[in-house]
Amino acid sequence: MKFSYKFSNLTGTVYKQGNIIFSSHGDRVISPVGNRVTVFDLKSNKSLTLPFENGKDITCIAVSPDDSLIVTIDEDGKSILSSLRSLAVLHHFSFKTKVHDLKFSPDGRFFAATVGMQMQVWFAPGHTKDFSPFTLHRTYTGQYDDTVSIDWSCDS
Repeated sequence: MKFSYKFSNLTGTVYKQGNIIFSSHGDRVISPVGNRVTVFDLKSNKSLTLPFENGKDITCIAVSPDDSLIVTIDEDGKSILSSLRSLAVLHHFSFKTKVHDLKFSPDGRFFAATVGMQMQVWFAPGHTKDFSPFTLHRTYTGQYDDTVSIDWSCDS
């Protein structure tokens, strides 16, 4: 007897924490649900829970401007980079401390993460010729307290 069950939705769990974001076209809402991510398609009234999960509850998520990549970060600062097109996990990375906010630049070349009293700007995957998907571009310091929010200007 062969069963080919495919995980498609998560029941019984509700939104706890983390940021809720819209896709670039505005037709999908992407939300953390515990340690997983659920995508709600507003046009077809369907939802899909992504097949990967973080170790702990997700605190922040970011989606690339072309809606191809998603980065999720849990309470311990451990992140997962995955593809929204193939639903495959591409890379695991640890920021080694809690991350309060994470955003891709509008042109998609960088993403920034708040790490304690610093803000780290990383090259987005696919924009450098390095083997590692996460390559640090620059660290901004000088803040006197934890950095909790990031916003990019429209010209990145």
